[in-house]
Amino acid sequence: MGKTAIVTPVYFSLAWIMLITYQTFTRTAVNSVVQSLDIVFPMAGEWLLSHMQLVEFVHVLAWVFVLTSMIPGVLIGKKRGVLVQFFCTLVLSLMALSFADFLGLIFVSQTVEQVLSYAVMLTNPWIAGFYLSLPYILMLTVDLYNKKKQTKEETAVSIRDAEETEIPEQDPQTTAYPFTT
Repeated sequence: MGKTAIVTPVYFSLAWIMLITYQTFTRTAVNSVVQSLDIVFPMAGEWLLSHMQLVEFVHVLAWVFVLTSMIPGVLIGKKRGVLVQFFCTLVLSLMALSFADFLGLIFVSQTVEQVLSYAVMLTNPWIAGFYLSLPYILMLTVDLYNKKKQTKEETAVSIRDAEETEIPEQDPQTTAYPFTT
């Protein structure tokens, strides 16, 4: 209980910050990557430009998915319920969507402009591409870690099973002359 009480607020805070920054800067990153693709692959770039909101939605959804699939596991372990997952997803999504409005209400609109000025880095298509790929890299890392962990557990179980089912030693006389009476 003590570890969960400390980890939960820290995890929620980090997840919220990551989700907010990702949703805030995704549009700039997607624009940068799509415009650079438009030069190299005009047909793909044209299609992506015409479906920009869909591309943004997919990338924002990636962070929402990654973070909300991990939060219930941290909070209540592997036996998480669908309702807890939905509640976490809903709360994080609503908080992320209303973040810019919230900043505008609390601070002067200048503060929001200062935060958005950091998006200038994302006009570089390579940095923007890396930025957009972060949730996918995290998903891949978690999958590989879980697969490695599962393989270790399966190996330990098979070794334990092999030790339990050892073949008993046979009498040397019956082994040497099996058909003699």
